[in-house]
Amino acid sequence: SGVTMEKISVAVLPFIGAYIVGMIILILFPDLTLFLPNWFYGLSR
Repeated sequence: SGVTMEKISVAVLPFIGAYIVGMIILILFPDLTLFLPNWFYGLSR
């Protein structure tokens, strides 16, 4: 395709940054991870 690995690597960086930010948010606020399952199935007791 004529595209160098350098161009592909640079183009992917914003997606990797968004992934890292999302993971940090989920690590800091784990309740966000369980919001949808708890909403659909209710709190398990």
